[in-house]
Amino acid sequence: MASQKGRREFARIPVFVDSNQGVGYISAEEPVIAPLPFTDRLTITCGNGRLRGALYDLSGRQTRYSASTDGRIEFDTATLPAGCYILTIDTGHSHFVKKVFKK
Repeated sequence: MASQKGRREFARIPVFVDSNQGVGYISAEEPVIAPLPFTDRLTITCGNGRLRGALYDLSGRQTRYSASTDGRIEFDTATLPAGCYILTIDTGHSHFVKKVFKK
């Protein structure tokens, strides 16, 4: 987009790099999950509003649950065994389901 005196301005677009999926765009509503793979902690952030998250093992058993009103959840995962888990996140406007791995 052009601005005064022919200078160009560029919009900053937040992106993420996922070793399994490549580069993707982060929308304002999409949660940020870090670190991946996780070890003793898993943090989810999304805006500044209501956020609920749950972590399930592959047998469907809920291993962790948390809710917040400030857009940030942190799970203590130190006692969970290494492996694959299913993370569900509800922002009040959207629902996300992601496969995550613990080292």
